[in-house]
Amino acid sequence: MLKILQLLTPRDKIKYLNEFIPNRSTWLVSELHTKFEIQSLILKDQAYFEDASVLRASELWRLIHRRARPDWKVISSDFFQCWLRDELKSKKDLSHNADLILLRFMNHIAPILTHPDGVDRLRDWLQENPACFQRWGSWFELGEDIYSSLKENKMLPVSWLASSLQNILKISNYWDRPLFVDLASQLSRGEADLIFQLSRDMEVRVLEPFPEWCVNYSFLLSGYDLLKNSSTNDSKVKSRESSSSLKTPPMNYKLYRCTGPLGEVKLCTETVRKWLEEGLLPSQVAVVAPEIEEYWTLLEPYFLQEGIPVAKDRVTRLHSLPVFSKWLANLRLFAGKVQFADLELSFYEQEESRSLRYEKFHALFSQLISSEDLERHEVIKNSFVARYSPHENLSRDQFIGYALSFWTGFFMETADSSSIEVVLRDLLTSSFPQIQLQLSSWLFYLEQLCAKKEIKLRVGSSEGVQLLNLSSIDSLHFKKIFYLGLAESQLREKYQGLLKAGEVLKLAQDLGFYLDHPEVSSKEFDLAWAHENTEVVSVYSFPESNISGSKEAASSFWLELAKGNVKELTVSEETRWSSIERSQLIETLTSVRGRKREEILQQKCFIDRDLNPPENACVEVRKDLSLSISGIEDYLRCPFVFFAKKIFQMKDESIIDFEADGRSLGVIEHALLEVLSKEP
Repeated sequence: MLKILQLLTPRDKIKYLNEFIPNRSTWLVSELHTKFEIQSLILKDQAYFEDASVLRASELWRLIHRRARPDWKVISSDFFQCWLRDELKSKKDLSHNADLILLRFMNHIAPILTHPDGVDRLRDWLQENPACFQRWGSWFELGEDIYSSLKENKMLPVSWLASSLQNILKISNYWDRPLFVDLASQLSRGEADLIFQLSRDMEVRVLEPFPEWCVNYSFLLSGYDLLKNSSTNDSKVKSRESSSSLKTPPMNYKLYRCTGPLGEVKLCTETVRKWLEEGLLPSQVAVVAPEIEEYWTLLEPYFLQEGIPVAKDRVTRLHSLPVFSKWLANLRLFAGKVQFADLELSFYEQEESRSLRYEKFHALFSQLISSEDLERHEVIKNSFVARYSPHENLSRDQFIGYALSFWTGFFMETADSSSIEVVLRDLLTSSFPQIQLQLSSWLFYLEQLCAKKEIKLRVGSSEGVQLLNLSSIDSLHFKKIFYLGLAESQLREKYQGLLKAGEVLKLAQDLGFYLDHPEVSSKEFDLAWAHENTEVVSVYSFPESNISGSKEAASSFWLELAKGNVKELTVSEETRWSSIERSQLIETLTSVRGRKREEILQQKCFIDRDLNPPENACVEVRKDLSLSISGIEDYLRCPFVFFAKKIFQMKDESIIDFEADGRSLGVIEHALLEVLSKEP
């Protein structure tokens, strides 16, 4: 039995949460933060909850797929790209980023590829639309071959789960708990079809966001239209066509226009500090951005200086750790993939590096083409003898053995083994022993894992201010929210696919396949939907320029709230960090940093010496200096470079390359002119 429960505001969800029985039903959400929040609400009423009480949609589809097709392997997006790179190496005349283009294209048309008749119908459709075939027909044919190979290996990318499950008859055989579906803007057409299939054999309640302006997002919310046609409460369910345009709730918000991201962060810090001084709990405050990680590096030091607790861990990526950088560098070098940065990092960790000055090393190896270039120096040649060819096929277990052979000695002594265990666990679970890939492809996958895996440097406060992405703002316990980065470019999805918007609409009209629309943004809807919660005080800011200084335009949402009134640029009051920067050195070191007087005087002495260096009697300035054009250019570019070359007689070694460097060419040309200008 299917029921559509239309919500006029986000807070309408509360009454259905009160009806939810976690031991018998499942609450289905779209992202992790909402899942944790629902679980916390359950724990207030009872001491435990079952794993199946609250699930993300992706977790439910994975669970059903594992029960329905236990012999299939669900692979991650990163491993799919790695495997795809390996498959495309046998293809000729492809661009260097063909794997990325094809990956995005196949993810976009996954509902068609996984449908039993989808490929044939799309092929016929392309014949009727030659302009589309000319644009991306060859990519479709290539994707068709790749999908056939995926089926032969019984592999399925994780993002294709919902599309694949639509082809399984009676999926209710693999799931029997009633559902409360709370996916907001993240309900796709394919997921709506699965929910409808489940509702034939069990009770399913779907919470549909239905603000008065939802007609503006008809394509994004088309999954709900599919369900409305089959619901058992048709008389109570309103159609989207009857809704009106955006109506602004009461004035419980403020708008700010800042010079850039740093101005936004200072204003945010000042505002949050005032909220906390008014008695608001940190856990009742949220700072939200389209991508909060882009602001976190600026927010963290300001919040730290103000003493504002945050519910966000301080983390770092594994590949940024020196031990992992050196490990990956060695793996690439001994696989025959030579790069100067890897060679420099690996060689100068060895005792043999003392026999080769860095200037000479840089001149010999800064321009590397292949592993044969390592023969330019005997020590380097003997230190890095490739064990495998990068094109050699290895199984998963062979590659793990190769990788672990370098995690010995120095690495085992200086690194926490739990970090390497995280990487190996992912590598083992996302692949399988029978698959054979080229060594270069395995290395690419390992690099991807190390670039995404994080380790905690500092644990955030569970009762601190929440820092969230816009997609995670569906929350009920916040009282005040500060929104950052509401520029048009940040709210729009960065679409890099091959299909145009008109082609997506035509495919939906002609074939009935609803693919993601390239011009419809769920971020805009999520922002407008959160604004409907009139019990929350919101602050909306946008930067006039981005971090690189490029001009930004305000989002349509921000402009609509401004009602055409141009807001003055907002300059925040002085933050604690700003006052520290502008205060006197002695006062700062004493009152803020808590240094002892002896340390302060010593520090001040060092600073005075750096600001007013004594004359260096050891340096004798030559009076017979000769100037050349290149010398004058050096002086204009950097006086120190000129001083180092002329006084200290310092110079770089000539870099070995296919072509002679500028200095060598100059010497040859001058010598040639001297010969030609001699009297016979």
